[in-house]
Amino acid sequence: MDKLLLIFGVVINLGDGMEIYLPGVITQQVSCEIELSPWKEAILDCIQYSTLAVAVAFSGILAHRFGCRVLTLFSLYLSAISTVACAIVANYTTLLISRALIGFSLGLNFSVHSVLIAELISSKKVLDEMVMALFITYSVGGMWSAILGYLLLDVVGWRIFILLTSLPFFIPPIFMLHFSSALTSGQKTGQTVNEQNQKEEKETVSATVPNFVARTTKLGLFGFVVFFQGWLTILLVPTLIQAFKTKEAEPNSDCSVTVTQGKELLLLALVTFAAILGRLFMHFTRKKFNFRKFQVIVAILNVASFGGMLAQDHLAVVVTTNFIVKFLYGVTGMAKGYILYDIDYFGAEMFALGSSVSLAMNLVGGAVGTAMVAFAPLPSVIITALVLSALQILVVLSMTEVQ
Repeated sequence: MDKLLLIFGVVINLGDGMEIYLPGVITQQVSCEIELSPWKEAILDCIQYSTLAVAVAFSGILAHRFGCRVLTLFSLYLSAISTVACAIVANYTTLLISRALIGFSLGLNFSVHSVLIAELISSKKVLDEMVMALFITYSVGGMWSAILGYLLLDVVGWRIFILLTSLPFFIPPIFMLHFSSALTSGQKTGQTVNEQNQKEEKETVSATVPNFVARTTKLGLFGFVVFFQGWLTILLVPTLIQAFKTKEAEPNSDCSVTVTQGKELLLLALVTFAAILGRLFMHFTRKKFNFRKFQVIVAILNVASFGGMLAQDHLAVVVTTNFIVKFLYGVTGMAKGYILYDIDYFGAEMFALGSSVSLAMNLVGGAVGTAMVAFAPLPSVIITALVLSALQILVVLSMTEVQ
């Protein structure tokens, strides 16, 4: 059962990672091909992240009403249908709607499939290792999206590319949920195991904890900044590369000359790879450092990185500073994830509510970051990230509940 759940979670997280990083790979080429205005391109850039954040806010309620398995299946079907629609659409409006639906389906599934896994997993120790594997494969999906962009985007075009990067990761989990006896009839057994685990936990974990609202708010604010920093790089790297190419291009050059393409997409993959390194570093060292002292150092490094990014005088500086930011995002994102799934932090009685509210705040931060890159001048985006990184120091120092 645990091995099957690992395969199930890995495939879904690979698909989620590829879809979330997809706008950074294809939007510039889509805009060039169908001749979008800068305003329309900006909306297309960030619509998926906005609907994703909205859907996450409702996913917990819907999962409680219909069950995690049913909601996961619905989100996977919606993702597959929306992907096909996105690949065959004839105009900007239908393209925008299909990307919005993909974001909504990702939001419904973003955490619910993890809850389904938690219901069926054999033990909490295995779940901790599973969380690490799922976080890593999510980042691998983002990196693989950029690598496939380098290999295939110019060959097959963006419409076929969308199908090749999405459907292979959404179809298998649908079959697993429909036809795997372990995931269908096994749910009752999983719930029984989960109930036994909860009974054991109640003997060692308090039903409630003091300052629940403060704990939830502080973790939510911490995650807001983390996701703001991490998700803005999805669009910031290709946008900065395009800005460099535009400066060097002849006046009135065709957009096909200035879009981020070819080997330049490997730079996005390199930056995304840094998140994997950060997550692995945090997983193997998290018990060796004091949380607040370590995260203050991380926040200071983020301030320095965004400060260096303001220079924008050379492509190597842009890639290096974004690589560091993405590595630190992997570190802080992994630390935040372990707290998010820690029943001791929220208390057994309020665990579900606290984790869902905090996650929703996190994703709002990611949506705000991508929206700023899409609509605001780049210097103001970087300055905002720098200021938030500095304020993160105060948030971390207030998190006295975390050791």
